[in-house]
Amino acid sequence: MLHDYWTTGKISGGGSLKKFIIENFPKKTLQPQANSQIWVRTNTFNPPPSSLELLNPDKLIENLYLVPRTPQITQFINKGKLIAQSKPSCMPVECLNFYKGNYNVIDTCAAPGNKTLQLAEKIAKFSTGKVFAYEKDSKRYDLLRNRMKLFKAENVVARNIDFFDVEKFDNVQIGVVDPSCSGSGIIEHQLADHGKLHNNTSYSDYRIKQLSLFQQKILSKVLSIPTIKQVVYSTCSVYEEENENVIKKVLKKYWRKFHLQKILKSWKQRGIGEYGDYMVRSVTSNQNTQGFFVAKLQRRALRLKHKLHKRTFLYWKTKRTATFI
Repeated sequence: MLHDYWTTGKISGGGSLKKFIIENFPKKTLQPQANSQIWVRTNTFNPPPSSLELLNPDKLIENLYLVPRTPQITQFINKGKLIAQSKPSCMPVECLNFYKGNYNVIDTCAAPGNKTLQLAEKIAKFSTGKVFAYEKDSKRYDLLRNRMKLFKAENVVARNIDFFDVEKFDNVQIGVVDPSCSGSGIIEHQLADHGKLHNNTSYSDYRIKQLSLFQQKILSKVLSIPTIKQVVYSTCSVYEEENENVIKKVLKKYWRKFHLQKILKSWKQRGIGEYGDYMVRSVTSNQNTQGFFVAKLQRRALRLKHKLHKRTFLYWKTKRTATFI
């Protein structure tokens, strides 16, 4: 809704939220040049024609461009040759290290499928494996499945199932966990939830705490997969309760097997707290970005695992200070 107002100066429907936007975002404060642009990725499975000249390539994300909103760009998006995807949303997959071998990847909460396609493109360069994309909601699953067909991503296996009901994983070594969250990094959500822009990272309430418990649960399930080596966790939330606190609480249980790995070192805005420098955030703004959080957990080297297995039973029962790095 706010995006429509910024780009066209009009809002259809909206009630009290429409009134708030009009009163607090006068047209004279708009920045047409910034908001007439859109982030798009090229689809390597179904690429746009070479005659399409894409300028302003991003320095951080592969195949990502900031382009003007034109009918031609919209046409290629509708054909699946370009993917409209914000820069922060591209970051989680960009943090992963793909390598040669026969292994599979999972996307735990996959719809609408932008990150799923990213995973499929990345793994296709190195492995004959598949991307197993899980989506609980039937309507969102249909959207996911139809988009993968449009994108011609043949190495994606979409499943209409709750990830918590999945019992077997076939040589899964990489996982993406982008679970349901408050969406507080999205301006429209801030206005709907608080009636104003709200970037208080320490904010929490009953709903946020319940979401955090769910996020901890799903991240823990992925880390419990015996073959998993890398896991990236992300949200479009600005709240610590859903971000750094989730990582901290989960690593208190899994710190012997996994550690935080520093990601996207050139990105200036880092996480919050003692280990914040290992994680990244982005801010909500009208410069084609939204509030986002990303952290990566890497399985510890085998030599440490072997050392731990040689310890006595008493070692595992002794309380020790957890190290997350």
